Amino acid sequence: MPRLTPSRLPLVDQRWTPVPASAAGIPIVEAAAPLPDGAQSGVRWSHLGGRFEFAASFFDGFNHLPTIASDVRRNPPAITLTRIYPAIRTYGLDAAMPTKWFTIKGETAYFTTPAPDADEYVLYVVQLERQSGEWVSSAAMPAKR
Repeated sequence: MPRLTPSRLPLVDQRWTPVPASAAGIPIVEAAAPLPDGAQSGVRWSHLGGRFEFAASFFDGFNHLPTIASDVRRNPPAITLTRIYPAIRTYGLDAAMPTKWFTIKGETAYFTTPAPDADEYVLYVVQLERQSGEWVSSAAMPAKR
């Protein structure tokens, strides 16, 4: 991934959140988003065994979801919003183990950033999966922050 491909966000006039009545007369302006110039890279190593699968991954690049910086002007009153795509590093692990009745799967990733206004967090999921012919059913415990 040599270049960042940002996720599309709704335009300022197409947001789904209501504007408070006290701010209804203040124009909200979306500033041009500076896209990062640096390269992105990642690597994934995996081991496929008879009864166990395991993989580890690393990514060094930019978050495709921006942080939103705001600037409030008094004269004339206006709010300027700027999308900023912070640098991000991700360390991930995933594993799967088939059993007689179902497959146990798990994934986790740690996201870190040097940007002071962006979050560091851990995401994980644990899943039980059962396949029968063309049918797949699963139950998952979703990610937590």
